[in-house]
Amino acid sequence: MDETGFRIGIPGGERVIVPRTAKELYTPSPKNRTTITALETVSASGKSIPPLLVIPGKIHMDSWYHENLKATALRTAYSSSRRASSNRPAPGTRPTARTTAGGRVEEAGEPKPGPASKAELAAQKLAAKEARRARQAANQAWKQLRRAGIEARKEERLRKKAVAQFRKEGLLIPPELEVPIRDPEAPETDSESGSESGSGSGGSGSEEVIIS
Repeated sequence: MDETGFRIGIPGGERVIVPRTAKELYTPSPKNRTTITALETVSASGKSIPPLLVIPGKIHMDSWYHENLKATALRTAYSSSRRASSNRPAPGTRPTARTTAGGRVEEAGEPKPGPASKAELAAQKLAAKEARRARQAANQAWKQLRRAGIEARKEERLRKKAVAQFRKEGLLIPPELEVPIRDPEAPETDSESGSESGSGSGGSGSEEVIIS
């Protein structure tokens, strides 16, 4: 529908009922009149519902919107005179504000951070890249150490089991089974290494006495 309204059909004639006392009758011309279109409406159930009126859009504009709202002025009320004075632009200037990429509105006079130079940006990117590489290398080393620790503990259990079997049968323990397999994840101390070597040599001597 056009906001200026429209008519359905052009009347071919008109009949006007007037009182007997009326001597003259004036009717408006179709060229200079405002048309209001009334549409008869029927619901889906076949019942009559209120008609639809199509009126000129200018009537809506005059009735709904304030005359000062022309996209050039804004009526604003403040609860305090102090706030009104702080929001009023200085004489000879106009208020400026813009929206940043993040959606934040920057007020007039707000200090803006200076743009970083290309050298600073390149240095920041390089530092971030090096830090990322260092983290990746540390994670890789930790994973390798973890796998090595699992394998070492497994081999140490098998070594102890074999040593126990040799001792049970009264056989000489092979030299390669005398040395404990160190767990790379466990810290090594001097006392632990000394006790392990001492106990290994003592066990070997006792086995030699039994065999002789």
